[in-house]
This record gives sequence, structure tokens and C-alpha cells, in this order.
Amino acid sequence: MLIFYLSTGADCIFIPGLADLNVCKVISSQINGSLNIMVLSNTSNAEAFFAAGVNRISGSAFFLLSKPMGLPHLG
Repeated sequence: MLIFYLSTGADCIFIPGLADLNVCKVISSQINGSLNIMVLSNTSNAEAFFAAGVNRISGSAFFLLSKPMGLPHLG
């Protein structure tokens, strides 16, 4: 199903709740587009997700500001 979205013109895949680094690696290696995830309460190391092929980490402003995740723009 993910490949279908990309084949119809989408330039990214957004998967809320994806927290498994190995799954991120597999998906990012199989798609021709960006992998975006939504952070969860157990998401603590943004750099590990970026290294696994995640291009963007989304979340609520309250969550992102209340929990340092190593995101450069949140300093």
C-alpha cells in the first residue's frame, strides 16, 4: 500500500506510531521518497531515527517542547 501512494505522485510516506528502528530501516530502503513518522512517548533519540532513514519527525507542539529529543532546531 505504501508503494501505491508513491506511485500515484506522493513524495513522502507518513506513518504515525512507527517506533521500531529496524522497520524504519526496511521501509526507507524500499521506498523512493521520504519517510515521516509521528513521535510517541517512547521516542527519545531523534538521531537514531534519522540514521535509520527517517526524514521527518512530527508530533504535537506540546510533546515536542516538553521532551528534549535532540532535535537541533529545539536546541
